[in-house]
Amino acid sequence: MKNTLYISITSSLLALSSSAIASPLAEIDGATLQGLINSPADYSAQVDAFLGVKYASAERFSAPQRHHFITGEHYDATVTGDICPQVPHTMEANGVVQEAQSEDCLNANIWRPSDIANDEKLPVYVFIHGGAFELGSSTVEQFDGAKLVAKNADEGNPFILVSINYRLGILGSFYSSEHSGNYGIQDQKSALSWIHDNIGNFGGDAENITLFGESAGAMSIGIQLMDEKQNAHLYQRAIMESNPYGVKYKDAKSAQWLAEQVKDKLSNDQDIQTVPFEEIINIQSQMKAATTQMNNLMTITPSTSGLLAWAPYVDGETIPYQPIDLQKVDGVDVTLGFNKDESNIFVAPFDVILNAPGSYNLLVDAFFGSDKGEQLRNLPAFHLNWWNSTPEKRKNNARKLMNQVLFMCSSQHVAQNLSSNQTTTSLYQFNYQPDFALWPDYYVESFTKTCSPSETSCHGAELSFIFGNEVNAVSGPTVFSEKDHQAKDVLMSNWLKSKTFEPYSQETDNITVFNEEAYFNVSGDWDNTKNGNVCSQVNEIMNSNTKLY
Repeated sequence: MKNTLYISITSSLLALSSSAIASPLAEIDGATLQGLINSPADYSAQVDAFLGVKYASAERFSAPQRHHFITGEHYDATVTGDICPQVPHTMEANGVVQEAQSEDCLNANIWRPSDIANDEKLPVYVFIHGGAFELGSSTVEQFDGAKLVAKNADEGNPFILVSINYRLGILGSFYSSEHSGNYGIQDQKSALSWIHDNIGNFGGDAENITLFGESAGAMSIGIQLMDEKQNAHLYQRAIMESNPYGVKYKDAKSAQWLAEQVKDKLSNDQDIQTVPFEEIINIQSQMKAATTQMNNLMTITPSTSGLLAWAPYVDGETIPYQPIDLQKVDGVDVTLGFNKDESNIFVAPFDVILNAPGSYNLLVDAFFGSDKGEQLRNLPAFHLNWWNSTPEKRKNNARKLMNQVLFMCSSQHVAQNLSSNQTTTSLYQFNYQPDFALWPDYYVESFTKTCSPSETSCHGAELSFIFGNEVNAVSGPTVFSEKDHQAKDVLMSNWLKSKTFEPYSQETDNITVFNEEAYFNVSGDWDNTKNGNVCSQVNEIMNSNTKLY
């Protein structure tokens, strides 16, 4: 009996010892971080994950300060950190995890193949999540990087993947007369600097870093590319998925007005600096109503900035000018593109308004001003006789116009500027139509109605395929069809590779198109042959009087 007990205890201790030895370790600031090992199904490669790694700290409405680990200390990096404060979702019953929130949320997640040495130099990909600058995080299931890293390691293309959190909403962008109030953008800069300085400790190459992000994440990258000091130094390549370049950022005067509206909603005894963050998020939620959003289009300048009221503002410092005015990026190769039905969910909040006759004209003019609005409405592609139009016609026309102006044509405009000024640039269109409900009805029903399975390629359609996680746009469980699985395998293997997207030229107007028929097919003379020459007309209107969008 004693011998049996001794053998049992000894075996358990050996097992614990083996487990401890097997745990991945990395050193930063003389401290040790202990991660965990993932073994993603369907792949032979194992993946080390270092989760919730703190890169900075920040007081409310203050610039971030780099976090330093204590020399000689041991830190647990096996659990994701808190996400930045935002309106909590109500989808737990649908299988969507509710993540813990706090203002101590500036953390990163790092995935790497398990069999590499800490001094190896693998390419690094840094993902910046979207969410209209008010929602989202790097830790949702959709953006878990284990499968993406494992698949590429199996295929002999090993790399390191990093994702980051940054401040959102009012806490991420709030006007200040003393300094830049674009705190979320500053968080990203702090994270990129931290990654550059420390990724070598995880086996990454600090001189081979690619940024990629979608929606507000792509907008963030567009802003980062305006910083000449960090271009080519902190990253060498950038992929912007669905950057609505046609949405302008609010000016400082509008940011100040918005901040005053927030303060006015506090009671007399409350201080914006000390009130619980839940109260700030509650105010943010109150100001999100569709009627308020329509009002924002008329009171925030430029008008399109009201669509994303909590996005950063042009402060002359972190954002010196409108990002669409960017002409050149030295030392960084740029890829950008759009999905076929991007604007469906952007127009959805205005569907009720579009039920009324004459509403189409009013909505377009509210977005773009009466002069440009009228010119856009008179284009054959967008013209609508208001006296005999139906609600469905008005909604379809609004989606088509917004898609072209906010996403497609503005992206082509940026690609033309960059490529004409010696910046290697690629342009793509994602037309693949998933067979599952990308935006489920338990999230926003109007999104579901405008993004029908197998018929649309809506905002965010590519993300689950790139990361290889079988979830919908809000990380709820879903089921991929055989067609979806095939698209997933192709995108996981190829999306991040620079050779996937052909360099763009304004002369040939060549873009890479992804759809069911041909996964990566180059289409020349795209606007003329595939888009009815709409973008040449739109860009002429939007760039008239030397005023870009």
